[in-house]
Amino acid sequence: MVGEHFTPASSTLATRVGALTGAETLAASLARFGAVGVVVAALNYAAYLLLLLWMGLPYLQAVVLGWLICLGPAFVLNRRMTFLVRGQASRREIGRYLATYVFQFVLALSGLVVLIDGLRVPAALAFPVNVVLVSVSNFMLLRFFVYPLQRARQ
Repeated sequence: MVGEHFTPASSTLATRVGALTGAETLAASLARFGAVGVVVAALNYAAYLLLLLWMGLPYLQAVVLGWLICLGPAFVLNRRMTFLVRGQASRREIGRYLATYVFQFVLALSGLVVLIDGLRVPAALAFPVNVVLVSVSNFMLLRFFVYPLQRARQ
């Protein structure tokens, strides 16, 4: 009888510990994603402003070129720092990453058009506002679509 009572309690405790570990892992992943995001967003924003204000490109061209400039650094930093993936990237991982970032880019570009052309937010201010809005979907896609095995191992 003691064994029967102890087993469910142990299972419940193990489930709680596992859930806590998962929550801590999620919190740690989010913190790392935030840190990487700040670095990549700063690089992207600097490129955007340089292209927009210094080179005089229209905002849509500045966004496209800034995004292309940051694609490589974002991949490396998210892979190694946010999701702690080591070794060589597989074709599947790179393909999923590119699909995620194309989706994220279309979402970001659409958001900029709505903010700038629709709501008349100044182009220099619309960019950081949009980054915050797009970051949530970006994290979820990276965590559950691009790096699902790493999530399971954490």
